[in-house]
Amino acid sequence: MTSNFSNSTTLADGRVLVWDEWGEPTGVPLLYVHGTPGSGREAQVLHHAAGRLGIRIIAPHRPGYGGSTHLPGRSVLEWAEDAYTLLDQLGLPAAMLLGFSGGGPHAIAFALRYPNRASAVGLIAPAGSPTGVSAVVSRCAWAVGMPVLAGILGLPRLGRRLVARSGSRRRSLRAASIFTASLDTAVGRGREHLRGAVRDSWAIYGPWSRFLNWNQKGLPPFLLWHGEDDTTVKPEVSHRISRALAGSQLTILPGVGHVNALSEHGETILSELKSAAESAR
Repeated sequence: MTSNFSNSTTLADGRVLVWDEWGEPTGVPLLYVHGTPGSGREAQVLHHAAGRLGIRIIAPHRPGYGGSTHLPGRSVLEWAEDAYTLLDQLGLPAAMLLGFSGGGPHAIAFALRYPNRASAVGLIAPAGSPTGVSAVVSRCAWAVGMPVLAGILGLPRLGRRLVARSGSRRRSLRAASIFTASLDTAVGRGREHLRGAVRDSWAIYGPWSRFLNWNQKGLPPFLLWHGEDDTTVKPEVSHRISRALAGSQLTILPGVGHVNALSEHGETILSELKSAAESAR
C-alpha cells in the first residue's frame, strides 16, 4: 500500500487538474473533497485506515490549489463538472464521496447533479448551507480570512492549532504535520494560491444550492458527522443540511472539534460510509 502523489490530467478547457491517491490502489473508489483552504494532501490522514478497509482514495486539488489551474469566478457547480471528468478519465462509473468542511458543498453539488455517479456521500463538518449565504456566512466567516490567517500565524503553527484538541498526542502530532503540509500545498506557494483559497471561500458561500434539486428521487445515501465542540463550523450547519436531505443520517461526536472529527474518527467514518454504499447497491 503506497501513496501516489501529484497525478495530473488536462481538462477540455486546457486547465490542469492535479490529484493525489491514498489507501488501497485497487480498492473501492472514494473521491475525497478537501477543506478550505486545503489540498488533496489532507487525505493522507486517512491513508492507513483506507488501506485496512480496502478503499482507494482519490483526492483532487480544487482550482488554484496544489498545481490545479486557478479558475477565476468558479462556482461549486463547476467543480462538480471537473470531478465528473476525472471519474471518466479514471474509468470509474461511480465512487463514494467524502467532503470535509469546505469540501462539503462541493460533494453535495456533485451528488445532486450526478446521483448515479455517487454511491454514498459522507460530509464531515460541512460548511455552506442549503439556504445560501445569509444563513451561515456570519457563523463561518473564518473561511474568507483563513488564507490571511495562515500567513500571519505561519503554516506550522496553524496546523498545530487546527488539531490541538486531538485525544492522542501521537495522533495529534501526525495530523498536525499532515495538515501543515496540506496548507502549504494550498496557500504556501504565493499570491496565485491565495487567490485560489479566496475564490474557494466565495464559491462555498455563493448561491450554488438554489440551482440543485434537493428533493429529487434516487439520491445516494448521505451521512454526516459533526463535532459537538466545533467552533469553526457550528453543528447547527450540519443539522440544517441534514434536514434538507431527506433520509440523511447525522452523527454528533461528543467532545470533538473541527479537524478532530476527521483525524480521530476517520476509520469509523470510512467504514460506515463504505457500508452505506454497499447497502445501497
